[in-house]
Amino acid sequence: MTQSEFIEMALYKPWQNRACSWDAMDCWGVVIMYYRHVLEIEIPVTHGYSNGECSIIEGVNQQLENFDKIDRPSGDAIVFLAFEGDEPTHVGVMISKTKMIHARGSEETCGTVSI
Repeated sequence: MTQSEFIEMALYKPWQNRACSWDAMDCWGVVIMYYRHVLEIEIPVTHGYSNGECSIIEGVNQQLENFDKIDRPSGDAIVFLAFEGDEPTHVGVMISKTKMIHARGSEETCGTVSI
C-alpha cells in the first residue's frame, strides 16, 4: 500500500481509545497501521495495551527502543512524539516536512484521524 492509499483509507476514521483497525484508531494505532500497511513492518503491540492493562504512555515507552532518535527527518517514515516533561503524550507519523497523520480524541469528545 502506498502512503497516499493509506492516507485515503485512514483519514477521518473515528478516534477510539486502544483501537488499531480500519474501523477506528487511536494515535498509537495510526503508527501501527502505517507501519503494517505502508512499510510492511509489524510493530509488536505491548502486552496489556489493547485491553487497558497498561497506559498509552507505558505502551509507547516500551516501544521506543524499536525506533532511532533523529534530529532531522529523512527516510520512509518519521514517528513524532509529543511530550509533557519526560512523558510521551501523543504520537503520529510525519508524511511530509510539514504534515503529520495522527488521531486525537478523548472519551468525552469525538475525534478522528487527521492531517
